[in-house]
Amino acid sequence: MKIIFLGHNPIQAALIAAHIYLDKLPSLEQPESLEKLPYRDLLLGPLYIGSDSKGNQVYTLGGGKDLWMVKRSIEDLRNILSFAAGDLLVESVSTRGDRILGWLSKVPPFLGGRHLNLLARQILWRFQHRVLEELVARVKPG
Repeated sequence: MKIIFLGHNPIQAALIAAHIYLDKLPSLEQPESLEKLPYRDLLLGPLYIGSDSKGNQVYTLGGGKDLWMVKRSIEDLRNILSFAAGDLLVESVSTRGDRILGWLSKVPPFLGGRHLNLLARQILWRFQHRVLEELVARVKPG
């Protein structure tokens, strides 16, 4: 099965949710890898994060503003291509902090956008981690 964590962008909330799902974030400390990510919030296409113990492949995908529409489109495409519902799980990931990060990601780097984005990520980290743990608990099997 392929599991896609669909966020407003593929990096912040979706990436955290994918890492929680794969048990790669054992603590509330923000991993250095999040701080060192290049300016990738504008990436298009799914990002492969890893596989769980059952062989399920985990991805993140940025869906922009309308996550519901993107999720429905992916699910409809799955049905058109005659894939079983168990072959692909799409889970929308959204927290209040996503809007702030989305706005800050539009600030050009020469005006300090990268630094503002990293600062916001650090501030929002603990709040998002707690919210996303609850979301992942719904997705992760027993």
